[in-house]
Amino acid sequence: MNEKQKKLLALRKQMEKDYHRTAERYGNIFSELDHELENRVHALDQPVFSMAHNVYEAEDRFMDSDILNVVAIAGRENALLDAQIGTALAKDHARKALTEANDFLAKKQATELTLTRCKIDGSADQRFYAPVCCFAAKDEHNVMDAQAYAGDFLPGGLSQQVAKDFDFDRLPDISDEDKANIDLYFRNMLGESSTADEHAVRVKNTISKLYSI
Repeated sequence: MNEKQKKLLALRKQMEKDYHRTAERYGNIFSELDHELENRVHALDQPVFSMAHNVYEAEDRFMDSDILNVVAIAGRENALLDAQIGTALAKDHARKALTEANDFLAKKQATELTLTRCKIDGSADQRFYAPVCCFAAKDEHNVMDAQAYAGDFLPGGLSQQVAKDFDFDRLPDISDEDKANIDLYFRNMLGESSTADEHAVRVKNTISKLYSI
């Protein structure tokens, strides 16, 4: 048993030596292949590596020179100038916003004062007046034709109701002054509607004749 143990231990040592020798040999082969591959890659991309080397050298010269300090100072001054310009613009925008807000509040206050003066307090029954234009004419059969025209701000159907209920016999005679004012207004309105169309001229003359009757 001792002899077999010695032989097995010797065989183990020999196998370990062979393994390490084989591993070292293959390691050297792969190292040589890696080195050769690196050389081939550098040879193929030599312009790229040369440019990178030149960039690194230029960067080192730039970092070691005084240009970096000049650039840093210029950058700080530009940043300070940008900050001052931004602050000035912010102040200008704030001033405009305050002015617009002040104008809005002034208009709002003026509107509220106007509404306060115009609105009617209380819910009691009250009477309001609005102008309505009424006229009556008799045809050839002596039949009275009454018409009334109310503003658009009044409820619908009011014109017909006024024409139906109004007592035209109670209308006072028109005064000479009012008649003169109406005649002046009508003549001015008729004179402003000047046209060269023969049909329009005949219509205008007919209106003038009818008004003069």
